[in-house]
Amino acid sequence: MKILLIEDDADKAREIVDFVKEFRGSLEVDEVRSFNSALKAICDRNRTYDAVLLDMSMPNFDVGANEPSGGAQESFAGRDLLMQMKMRRRTAPTIVVTMFDGFGEGNSRVSIENLAEQMSKNFPEFYIGHVYYSQTEDTWKAKLGTLLRGILD
Repeated sequence: MKILLIEDDADKAREIVDFVKEFRGSLEVDEVRSFNSALKAICDRNRTYDAVLLDMSMPNFDVGANEPSGGAQESFAGRDLLMQMKMRRRTAPTIVVTMFDGFGEGNSRVSIENLAEQMSKNFPEFYIGHVYYSQTEDTWKAKLGTLLRGILD
């Protein structure tokens, strides 16, 4: 079975991959770090994923010599990817894993709870839920494990 991890923070990605391997060692994890790389992986007809672990905020591009910053950090990149998945009919059960409790700025700021409601309404076929990730606590692992079991078992 194969999981696509879309995460731009290297430490968070490593912890998630470590947990997934501990959770079920037979799982294969593909990692991408930007909106564009995620969209390419999702649209690649030679790849199929049993689940997607999706960060909500990420840069548009991979960090590299031509793009040292990866471009602007997009607060709602994860939601935009869900829209692309639906539009392109390239869906897989998706869990949002975020370390933020809100997204956007000022009047456009949205809490993770409100965003989760929107995603449940707009993507009921494949949005499974969200996990609040913390580097200092391990509670996220139990919730992620429960959601993954619901998908993979």
